[in-house]
Amino acid sequence: MNDETRAVLRCMLRDYADCAETVQEWFDAVADPRERVRAFAKQLEQDFKEDCCRPARRKDAGLVELLIAAAILRVDFVAIARRLIRRLGPRSARPAWELAGMAPSVN
Repeated sequence: MNDETRAVLRCMLRDYADCAETVQEWFDAVADPRERVRAFAKQLEQDFKEDCCRPARRKDAGLVELLIAAAILRVDFVAIARRLIRRLGPRSARPAWELAGMAPSVN
């Protein structure tokens, strides 16, 4: 996971109190796990772009907007969606190895 993705994930877990509710809404709306991750990631990216790319009232607003847009291009929203769903979704949706506190098999 790159730095930009890690920063967005940390921000979402720390600053967005409704994140768990949003994940639950995606569980209720989309039954297929792969489609859920894909659709959730697409929505996260769209929402994040709308929230973060508003023009600021600063002299260097153009530069700031370009830097933010460049950083957002590096964010892996699929990884964020996957992590949020795994962390905040129902326990029954998590793999058995994760519930047992183990790592997945590398074989």
